[in-house]
Amino acid sequence: MSFLDNTTVLIPESFYTPFNSQATLWSPTLLPLMYLPMTYTFRMTNIWQSFVCQRILRASEIRWAYNSPIVFQDRNFHNLIKDFVDEIQRYINNSEIVDILEETTIKGGKANFAHDLTLLYSRLVENGFLQELELELLNSWLLDVSYIEANNEN
Repeated sequence: MSFLDNTTVLIPESFYTPFNSQATLWSPTLLPLMYLPMTYTFRMTNIWQSFVCQRILRASEIRWAYNSPIVFQDRNFHNLIKDFVDEIQRYINNSEIVDILEETTIKGGKANFAHDLTLLYSRLVENGFLQELELELLNSWLLDVSYIEANNEN
C-alpha cells in the first residue's frame, strides 16, 4: 500500500473522524486531551478518545488535520476476526456516542479542558459505554497533567 507524500487534509468542522494515538503529533497545549479511555476494549480506545478530543477541539475553535504517514508499521500477527468481533458492536454505536457528545454542552478552551473531559466521559459512563472506574482513571490523569504543566511553567 502506498500513500501520497507531503499531503495534508484539514478536517471539516462538522466531521468526526477516528484517529490513532500512535504516531500522532500533538501540541503540548493539548496534553490533557491525550487521555485514552481504559474501561472498554483496547480496540476502541483510540476511536473514542478521538471523538471526545474532536468535540473539545471544535468547542475550542481548534482545527485538526491528517498528514501523510510519517512511520511504517510492521504489524505483529494478530487475529483479524477477533479484532472485528471486539470492534463491530462499538462501531455500530459510534453514531450514538457522537450524538451524546454533541448534545452535551461544554465550555471549550484550554482552561476548560479538564472540565470538558470530565463532563464528556461522565456522559459516556452514564450511557453505559464506559465503566464508572473510567472517571477515577481520568481524574488521576488530569492530576498528573496538572502537575506536569505546573512544573513546566518554571
